[in-house]
Amino acid sequence: MYKVALVMADNPFAPNGAAGYMDRLFKKKAYSQTLEVGLLDLCHGQVNFTNAQMHQESIGGRIKRGAKQILGNTKPGTMMALKRSAYFRARHAVEMFACLEDAPEAVIFNDVWTHDVFIQQHPDYTGAKIQIMHNNGEFGKMLLEAYPHVDRKWLASLEAKIIESSDKIVFVGKKNRERFIEIHPEASEKAVHVHLGIEPLEDIDEPREVNHNDVFTFVSVGTVCTRKNQRVLLEIARSKEIIKPIRFIVVGGGPDLPFCEKLVEKYSLSDCVEFVGPSNDVASYLSQADAFISTSYDEGLPTVALEAMSCSLPLVLTDVGGCSELIKGNGVLVSGCSPADIVAGINTFLDSFSRGEISGEASLELFQKHYRTESMCDEYAGLIKGLIEPHRQPNT
Repeated sequence: MYKVALVMADNPFAPNGAAGYMDRLFKKKAYSQTLEVGLLDLCHGQVNFTNAQMHQESIGGRIKRGAKQILGNTKPGTMMALKRSAYFRARHAVEMFACLEDAPEAVIFNDVWTHDVFIQQHPDYTGAKIQIMHNNGEFGKMLLEAYPHVDRKWLASLEAKIIESSDKIVFVGKKNRERFIEIHPEASEKAVHVHLGIEPLEDIDEPREVNHNDVFTFVSVGTVCTRKNQRVLLEIARSKEIIKPIRFIVVGGGPDLPFCEKLVEKYSLSDCVEFVGPSNDVASYLSQADAFISTSYDEGLPTVALEAMSCSLPLVLTDVGGCSELIKGNGVLVSGCSPADIVAGINTFLDSFSRGEISGEASLELFQKHYRTESMCDEYAGLIKGLIEPHRQPNT
């Protein structure tokens, strides 16, 4: 049995996104054992809330976000904020690792903070170190959006340290890996692609039936913020160029939510745009929709798009990160993120969908083939065995 520890700074129990990635792996512990991979523990930062979006909208979350914004306006404040949040949780995760009874032969890191703390506290560790990257291949891009005043020299130093320390660097999208190699050709042998896997949100024995109403409903799910670009949906809702009546349901909390809600009221858009806020029941909103839409400026590979595929929803995605890998007869890839780009993409989608050239069944088929959690575990098992086996002593 190959002994592996999962280590992460963030909340592992968040249902979506990068944080939920490790929890999904760990929940397949029994399945991994059939592949000769023993997951020893999920060492995490012990965040006490179970849904990051719900916390973000709580009083405590708003206070924390306000303090972060104030601190983030200066370079020293940014570094202080990182130490008080990400690095604080990372230290706790590494402390959990130190308490493991068995010595892991490999460690999988879900973020760079825990990896950084780990190599400081365990410089003599000789096992394999696997770093997961949930970005688009550009190391600090998402971090710079959250912390625009971060010290660039420190960030470059951190990047170099993580690349040097890692035996393998896992990307959730093929294009993300390719972009990373363009920037770091010296690390091309370390960079690998592992399909992102999730559990389906619905019983997928039978494809869902698409609603054939006069109004076509799109659902968007994610933190309502600048990077996710949900504001553009308000402009699209006012457009006279859409070829069929449409409606948007936007699920998620975030810093842009109050502003978007005010614009819905200001322009009397409640009949065609609904911001429902954070929810633990994403499946219920997906079941109300005819298609899923993502208007993001930047992604690694959006987990919620996979959830939509598991519910047999066709997709409209902006061409960012690894999103192009999710479109194969099941949707439209939009070349830009402007209102005009997305209006054109929606019209292309509606026309193709009406002629049967796009289907939700194709989404489900692609999901079942590549994006279930078991598929991800299979790929990790091969990666782990390849790293550990050459260094094992006989009879280990």
